[in-house]
Amino acid sequence: MAGALAPVASPAEVPQAVLQAVGVPDALRVGEPLVPLPSPVERLAQALEQRRLLLVLDNCEHLLDAAAALAAGLLSRAPHVRVLATSREPLGVTGESLCPVPSLPLPEADDAEEAAGYPAVRLFADRAAAVRPGFRIDPGNAPLVVGICRALDGIPLAIELAAARTRSLTLRQVAERLGDRFRLLTGGDRAALPRHRTLRAVIDWSWELLDADERAVLAALSVFAGGATPEHAELVCGPQAPGADVIEVVAALVDKSLVRAVGDGPGGEVRYHLLETVRAYAAEKAAASGAAARTGDAHAACFLALAERAEPELRGPGQGRWTARLNAERDDLHAALGHLVASGDAAGALRLAGALVWFWTIGDHVGEAAGWASAVRELVGGQAPPGLADAYALCTTIAVLVPALGGEDGPDPANVRRAVATVLSHLPARPAHPVLPLVAAGCALLLDDRPAGLDGLRGLLDHPDPWTRATAHLGLGHLALDDGQLGLAAEQLDYGQRQFERIGDRWGRNAATGGLLELALIRGDGPAAVRLGEEAYRAGADTGSDHCALVLVQLGRARAEAGDPDRGRQDVELAVRTAEKLGEHADAATGLLALSDLHRRTGDLDAARRPLLRALELLEPRSGRAELRRAAALVHGRLGCLAEQQHDLDAAARWHARALAALGADPHRRTRAAIAEGLAAYAAATGAPVRAAELLGTARTLRGYLPAHAPDAARATTTATTALGPAAFAAAHERGRLETVLRWP
Repeated sequence: MAGALAPVASPAEVPQAVLQAVGVPDALRVGEPLVPLPSPVERLAQALEQRRLLLVLDNCEHLLDAAAALAAGLLSRAPHVRVLATSREPLGVTGESLCPVPSLPLPEADDAEEAAGYPAVRLFADRAAAVRPGFRIDPGNAPLVVGICRALDGIPLAIELAAARTRSLTLRQVAERLGDRFRLLTGGDRAALPRHRTLRAVIDWSWELLDADERAVLAALSVFAGGATPEHAELVCGPQAPGADVIEVVAALVDKSLVRAVGDGPGGEVRYHLLETVRAYAAEKAAASGAAARTGDAHAACFLALAERAEPELRGPGQGRWTARLNAERDDLHAALGHLVASGDAAGALRLAGALVWFWTIGDHVGEAAGWASAVRELVGGQAPPGLADAYALCTTIAVLVPALGGEDGPDPANVRRAVATVLSHLPARPAHPVLPLVAAGCALLLDDRPAGLDGLRGLLDHPDPWTRATAHLGLGHLALDDGQLGLAAEQLDYGQRQFERIGDRWGRNAATGGLLELALIRGDGPAAVRLGEEAYRAGADTGSDHCALVLVQLGRARAEAGDPDRGRQDVELAVRTAEKLGEHADAATGLLALSDLHRRTGDLDAARRPLLRALELLEPRSGRAELRRAAALVHGRLGCLAEQQHDLDAAARWHARALAALGADPHRRTRAAIAEGLAAYAAATGAPVRAAELLGTARTLRGYLPAHAPDAARATTTATTALGPAAFAAAHERGRLETVLRWP
C-alpha cells in the first residue's frame, strides 16, 4: 500500500491520508449512534494489526515529525507491518534502516559501447529518442552525452530535462548551456507536481525545508571546489552561521541528502561534497544574500594558511604526506588563488602562488604554474611588495622561463636570453627560500654557459641550507653524467642521494636514484640497475605518480642487462602504454626505441622495426619541440641501422639523412653521439673504414664514454679495425675525437 504525502500540507492530515490510501472507511457512518471516536492512528493500527503489509510513505520530508510519529505508533501495534518512507532525510525512529538512493551510475570512459550500458546514459538516450526519433549513442556523440550526464551528477530528472532539450538544441549546445542549468532545464511533465517539473523547483523544495543555519552553511559550502574536510568546513562556514555547531549542521544536511560525506581524503578522512547542481544553486543563494564575497575571503584565507604550512614540508620527511594533502586540495587551492586575483588582493595572491611553486614543480604541473604565476605577476606589477621578494622571485622564475622554454617550435634563443635576464633581475641578494640560490646556475645552463653553471653549483656546496647543498650535488652529478665523467657522476650522485635520504626528501632521492640507474646501465651492471630501477619505480608508485614511464623503460633495460629480456620487454611495453595514455609522446618514443633495442639484442630485426615505425606515427605530426625532434632523429637513425644490418644500404642512407635533418644544429651530446655511431656503422658497411673510425672518435668525444651495450659502435669498430688494422684505426679514431661536427656522407 502507498500513501502519497507530497500533496499533504498539514501534519494533522497525515494519518487521514494514510487511512484513505489503505482503504479504511470513515469512522462515522450515518445512522450509527454517537460514540467516542478513536484517533486516526488508533484506527489505522486496529485495521492493520493483523495484516501483513508494506506501507509506503512517499515524499514525506516536509512532514517528517508527523510521519515519524505515525510510523512509530503503527509499528508498535502491528508487528507484521513494514514501513518504507521515501524522504530526503531519515525519520529518526528506533529500528530504522537507511537505504540511500544514489544518483544514476556514470561511465568513466567516453567509449560509446561501454557508456551505453550505464543507466544515466541509457536514460538520456531513451528520453532523447522520444523527442528525436532515431537518436542513439554512437562514437561521435558519446563523449558529449557522457559529459552532460556527468555535469548533471547522474540526477534522473536533470538528465530527462536535458535530453528533452535535444528537440531544439544540438548536444553540444545543451552541454555548453549547462552553466545556466536552472534556466535550461525546464519544461518537465505537466502532470507532475510543480516541484518535479523543473530542476530549480526540485532544489527550491529542499531549500525551503531548511532552517536559517542550514541555509547559511549550505551556501558557504558551495565555495569549495573539491569538497571540504570537517576542519575547513568549520573555518569557512562557521563565520556565516554564528553560534551554530557547523559539523552538526553539516550532519543534518547529509541526512537531507544535500551534502555527501565521502571518505576520499588522504588516509580515508571524510570530505563533504555537494553535487554540482546543488553547488550551483547554493552559490546563487550565497551571491543573492551578499555572503559570497565574505565566504570567498574566508576560503582563501583557509587555503593560504594550508599552503604556507605545507611549503617547507615539501623538502623534508613530510613531503609525501603534504604532497598528498595539497593534491587532495588542489581544486580549492586554485579556487582560492582565483578569488584572490579576481578580488585584487595582490599580497595574498603572491603569498599563495609563491607557496605553491615548489608543489607545482615537483608534481610536474609547471604549465598551470606558469599560468597562475603570470596572472599574479600582472596583478602585482613590476616590483615585489615589501617582505615578499622571495615569493615574487619564485613566481617570476616560473612565469617567465616556462613559456620561453616551451612552444611547439622549441625555445627561441633570444626569448630565453630575455627571460633569463628578467629572472636574474628579480633574484633577492640574500634569499631565504632554498630553491632561489640554485636559479642563477640553472639560468647559466639554459644559456649553454656550462662553465658558469658548473661554477654556480660548486659555489653552493657549502651553502648553509642542507637541501640546497644536496641539490647542488645532484645537479653536478647529472652534468658529469652528461659529460661522460662517470667517476665524478657516481661520486656526486651517491653523495646527493645519501643527503636527500638524511633530509627525508623523496623527490631529490628519486632524482639521484635515476642518475645512478642510468650510470649502472652505462656500465653494464645489470643487478645494480635492476635494484635501482625497482627502487625508483616503487618510489613513483608510492607517491601516486602517473609519470613513471621513463623509470619503467630504464627498469626494462636493466632486466634485459641482468639476463631477463622477457620481463624487461613487458616493463617497456607497459611504459609505452602508460606514456601514450598520458599523451607523453617523447616518453612513449623513448620506450619504443628501447623496445626496438631489446628485439635487436635477440636478433629479431623485423620485430625491432615495428616499434620504430609506431614511434614515427607519434612523432612526425608533432616534431616541433626539441625533445620530440631528438626522439625523431634517434628513431630515423635506428631505422638506418636496421636497414644497414639487413643489407639494404640505399634505405639506410635515406634514414640516416633524415636523422641528420631532424637533428639539425641541436647540441644535445648524447643524441649526437648515438647518431654518429649509426653513421659509423653505415660508413663501415659501405667500405669507408677511415670515416667509420673518425665518426666513432667523434661519438666518444660527444658522449665521453663507450656504453657497455653499444651494438652499432661495436659493429663499426670490428669492421673498420679489420679493414685498417689497429694502428690506422687508432689514428683515425683520434682524429675524429677532435671534431664534434657530424658530416654526411
